[in-house]
Amino acid sequence: MKSFRADKAKAMPGVKAAVQVETGVAVIADDFWSAYQGRAALEIVWDEGPLASLDTKSRLPEYASMAQKLGVVAEKRWRRRSGSQDCI
Repeated sequence: MKSFRADKAKAMPGVKAAVQVETGVAVIADDFWSAYQGRAALEIVWDEGPLASLDTKSRLPEYASMAQKLGVVAEKRWRRRSGSQDCI
């Protein structure tokens, strides 16, 4: 998370505070509904990380290339490890 504004959330009835925690923002309130409404009022700017611009369309050529290469067949590998021929 880059930043958050909790002014609107804190102004709502029942909301006591909004604090940053490791995974986002926690809204502290008198009851669930007040916390839920407070959460909806938060203005959060998320840090989307270095792969934020990555999308499927730009990856399609690499996926197509990878699809042409041979890989491991999971069923045969599983049977060899388990010794079972009739489980799959």
